[in-house]
Amino acid sequence: MKIVCIKEYKSQGLQLELTYGKIYDAKGSPYLESLPLDWDNYWIINDRDKLEYYSKNDFITLEEWRERKINELYD
Repeated sequence: MKIVCIKEYKSQGLQLELTYGKIYDAKGSPYLESLPLDWDNYWIINDRDKLEYYSKNDFITLEEWRERKINELYD
């Protein structure tokens, strides 16, 4: 599933792991193969090329992102 980061991370050392507006591929949990996507988290490969989990609240689907950007053009 394609998801887009909607959280603006402030760079403090190596804490800048995600980029606002960047498209990521949501992965299933590497520990629970029977559970493709965790309930509250997405597993993604971050900007440091590490597989980590992040809150679903920090992302929207690619379709929602496109709709948001179209609506911004009309506002």
